[in-house]
Amino acid sequence: MQAMKNPWRQDLSAFVFFSKSRADRPMDTDAWSVYMRRALKSIGYPNPEKICFHSFRHSWCTTTLSEIGDQRICMIGSGHKTDKVFAHYANHIKRE
Repeated sequence: MQAMKNPWRQDLSAFVFFSKSRADRPMDTDAWSVYMRRALKSIGYPNPEKICFHSFRHSWCTTTLSEIGDQRICMIGSGHKTDKVFAHYANHIKRE
């Protein structure tokens, strides 16, 4: 239903969370961050300004690598092309 609201295209290649100003871009992360930080503040999360949309990419890479254990599969999901860059994103695993 959300994808059908995209004013730029109605086919399967359209962004679900679309930009209001450009057809070739997804939703602007700054606009998204305003609502996310407001929600974090409302539940008492400390320092909501330190969380950004990009934080979720680091979290996804770290969690997925920890759960799956196969870096090649995780790199396909994250879109990273090199081991070095992926390692930067997935370096948040806490060792016990």
